[in-house]
This record gives sequence, structure tokens and C-alpha cells, in this order.
Amino acid sequence: MTRSSLVQGWPSAKNRVGDADHIHAIGQISLVFNFLEEGFGDLFRLMFPADASYGEALFHKLSNRDRVDMFSAIVRFHEKEAEVSGRLLDGMRYFDICADNRNIVMHSVSQIDDGPSSILRVAKKAARDSRKMNYYDLSLEDLRRVADETAETFLFLFKIFMWLEDRAGGKYPETHSLPDRPIQPRVLSPSRPKEARET
Repeated sequence: MTRSSLVQGWPSAKNRVGDADHIHAIGQISLVFNFLEEGFGDLFRLMFPADASYGEALFHKLSNRDRVDMFSAIVRFHEKEAEVSGRLLDGMRYFDICADNRNIVMHSVSQIDDGPSSILRVAKKAARDSRKMNYYDLSLEDLRRVADETAETFLFLFKIFMWLEDRAGGKYPETHSLPDRPIQPRVLSPSRPKEARET
């Protein structure tokens, strides 16, 4: 299938880094992850065992890894209901996967080669060893799945947040039950090296 590199004649050939469909999916990942991050911030502030404004300020100073670790510790120490704790910890695992997938997509560089047009090949330095490059062959289906699973994770955290607010306001448990878990997001994995693909 031939894919267009252009949307209304833009961008120019010298600035083109991928086809329009892949770039559109990458934009969706970026924007929906921002919703997920904000939703996590609301949940962090709600569960933080001190002044909410301090919790909010702290959230914005922490890396995503530190946010997940601290929030998970707060849940383990302060949430008394096992079912609620389980949902929150699942949400953190899902967020972690979404953040990793987003970082792969947003911090990689596209590779211009003779690969199939249905695949966007990108390279990203390994998180734990900047001398090593990881390569990813991203299909349009892969990117759209990442965007959709990120959106599902946002909705999951948002529903938990609303449930916790209801509980805090004394409306628990009559209003609604805890939200169902969506399917766990899939992890983007590096592709095999080019030499291995060719053999």
C-alpha cells in the first residue's frame, strides 16, 4: 500500500521524516499521553497523605519513574481496601508501560532506508546504556494500538479517581462499582538487528 508523505503539500521533501499516517498516529500518542499524565497527577494529589498543593508540586518535580514508585508506596501503606489497592497498582503498571512506549516513540529518530512503506523504522539510545542503539520497526497498527491503549489507561485512571472522590464524599459504595481493568497495554519491543532480519 502506498502511503502519502504529505498533507496538503506539507512538509517539504527535505523535512520529511515519515509518512502522514505514521506521523498522525505519533501526534495522537503524544497528546493522549499528556491527558494520561495529567490524570495521574490528579490521582497522586488525591491520594497524597499530606497537603494536596504540596503533593501537586512534588508530582511535577518527579520523573515518571519516581512518580510511579512513590505513588505505589503510598497505595501500599495507606489504602486499606485490597480491591482498591489492586486497581491502583494495576493502573501504575499500565501507566509505566504507556510511558515507556511513549518515550520510545517520542525520543527516537526515524531511519531512512529501503524498508517497506508500511513500516516506520526508528532508532533510540538504550535507556541504561547510551552507547547502545535499539531499533524498532513500527507499523501503523503498532502506533495506533499504543495511542488507543494509552487512552484506555487514561480512562481507567480517571474512573478510579472519580470512584475515590465519591468514596471521600460519602457516596461510596452506592453510586457505582470500581471500574473494570482494561487489557494491559503491550510493550514496544526492539526489532532484531538488520543482519538477523536478512538471514
